Amino acid sequence: MKRIDIMVDLETLGKGSENPIIEFSAVAFDLISGEALSKVFIPIKLEDTIFVDPDTLVWWMKTAKDLLATIVLNGAKDGIPERDALALFNSWISDLCREYGVPADRVYLWGNGILFDNRFIKDRMSRYNLPYPIYYRNDRDVRTLVDTYADLIGSTYAELKAQRDPSLVEHSSFDDCLAQIDLVCRSYRGLAKKVS
Repeated sequence: MKRIDIMVDLETLGKGSENPIIEFSAVAFDLISGEALSKVFIPIKLEDTIFVDPDTLVWWMKTAKDLLATIVLNGAKDGIPERDALALFNSWISDLCREYGVPADRVYLWGNGILFDNRFIKDRMSRYNLPYPIYYRNDRDVRTLVDTYADLIGSTYAELKAQRDPSLVEHSSFDDCLAQIDLVCRSYRGLAKKVS
């Protein structure tokens, strides 16, 4: 293996660095086949003092209130503090690098909009004095790749996303990782065919 690609997805109670992560998932995958190589799913225990964005809470209530309740209850029952979850993520990446013999600067972190998931993780790690485990050039954006491919084939991001496996629960961080991996790999293979 020459590289490790990781898809990450967070569920949060807001878009700002002060808002809590409530669920964290990451899946290492093969960029060509889409095969999942390793995964981590972490329910987060909410801290006593949290800052919830009212607009995000309204969005959850309109979009997936039962899922939000499940996520928060799972966090209360089985979750770990946010700092511990991020430290676990770092350890998981280090273990992957050792297992596959891949240097840390060949790990690529995919997020559905690098200004959200990837930035959120980086900001949070900085808050907890944890090192961000991704080389500064290796953040990757699902939306950019999929939009590029969609434009090339005369489609749209929404049309490609609509081909999502119906068994995957939208806004569940782990299922969203799997759906985003499928989108990235389909787009990557499609672009590769256009180039060859």
